[in-house]
Amino acid sequence: MSDSRLVNISRNQDANTPLAHSGSSADRRRNVRLDVERPCKVVIPAAGRSVSARTSNVSVTGALLRVDSPRLLNPGETVRLAICWTNAPIVREDQLVAARVVRALGIQGEAQTVAVEFANSASQRAEMPLGQVA
Repeated sequence: MSDSRLVNISRNQDANTPLAHSGSSADRRRNVRLDVERPCKVVIPAAGRSVSARTSNVSVTGALLRVDSPRLLNPGETVRLAICWTNAPIVREDQLVAARVVRALGIQGEAQTVAVEFANSASQRAEMPLGQVA
């Protein structure tokens, strides 16, 4: 399932846009990132609210997001998110995936850039239509 309008497969070596990683530099670039810009919903349990966001890139283990929120997210914070792979107007509860913020930049304009690591990469891979690429 490939849609050239949505995906530009590349290995991003830019140190300024790291994706979720498990600690070491070798692990950081272990998975292929897909430069995919899709809307998503981020539920912030600590704030008791959900906010809109957009992906910048996605892999089977995490994503880089631009989050529209007046409240800063911090590394270590747990969120739940759903990436809108279709144009469905509603996100179902069972589409939300647990994730942990592993890197957070300050607010730039109206949004904050955060890297998240999916809590269960295997389940996220099943939900991601392009997961077989990674």
